[in-house]
Amino acid sequence: RTDGIGDLLISCPAILAIKNYFPGSSLALVSSEKNHLYAKELNFFDNVYMYPKKNILQKIKFFFFILKKKFDYIFVLDGKDRSLISILLNSCKNKFVIYSKDKIKLPYKIFNIFFIKNDGKKSINDLFQEMLDTSKIYTKVSSYYNFLKDKKYKDIYKLPINNYLHIHFDEKWFNNTYIKTLTEINPTEEDFASFLNELALRKNDILITTGILKLDLLEKMKKSFFTKKTSNIYYKEISNYKIFFIENSTFHDLEFLVKNSKTLIACHGSLHQSASAFEIKILDIFEKNQEIWYRRHTKHIKNYNFFYRKPFSLLKGELLSFFS
Repeated sequence: RTDGIGDLLISCPAILAIKNYFPGSSLALVSSEKNHLYAKELNFFDNVYMYPKKNILQKIKFFFFILKKKFDYIFVLDGKDRSLISILLNSCKNKFVIYSKDKIKLPYKIFNIFFIKNDGKKSINDLFQEMLDTSKIYTKVSSYYNFLKDKKYKDIYKLPINNYLHIHFDEKWFNNTYIKTLTEINPTEEDFASFLNELALRKNDILITTGILKLDLLEKMKKSFFTKKTSNIYYKEISNYKIFFIENSTFHDLEFLVKNSKTLIACHGSLHQSASAFEIKILDIFEKNQEIWYRRHTKHIKNYNFFYRKPFSLLKGELLSFFS
């Protein structure tokens, strides 16, 4: 699973179904640089190997490392050529690869590889179920994200609020910091401050978190709207309701903060999968013309609501109407 944290998370129900089908089995994951540390925090992988990001010599070395490993089953869940190449010559008799290309230019039967076609229509968990059925592992993909309920979190923030609205305000809200071809949201400082005021006046404590990138809007609001409390926590109070802004959180800490919220508002990302484990109400924002893709990845999520990307002056009203 050599891609993102969200991709790993959405695969975990299928991974756990496999592990539980074989009691006492040993489970190894080939991770990416992005999801490696998160994978190591989960308690059901016996080994986590990181796929080298760039260095060609390291990639060759990794290929031979995997070649020598003894596995009863290998599953390629990310559908990437690099993953397929990595497992090609391994002696494992049961290799199952989710793949989206129409034609496989490879005598795959020689290499004990079975392909499961990703047609872009099935929900992601239906696709994983087809993979298990093809591999003759007769068990069901279920208990979505229950493993997160048992995960140990440490409260490093000690916030005086609970059951708050959690707004994950990352680079996806802006075209110039994300994908320029998507419908712009691009809130202004004035519009976003007004939005926060309206939410607070509707009797909500609010928590704002962000991603890795620093956003110009939040940098300005740290001076004009918030008061600094600690090195990475900022604060505002409106009509006795509190607004906190926390920057530079790890994904592990973001999960903890989501766990203690009542509603998550975010452009589609990894946190939606985590929020579903804690039965948090989700307000997802995504691109209308890519709805089929997003719905495939959220079909299993309860308490789920979605909004199409649009300029924030319009989106703001739709989001606020949810809290009327």
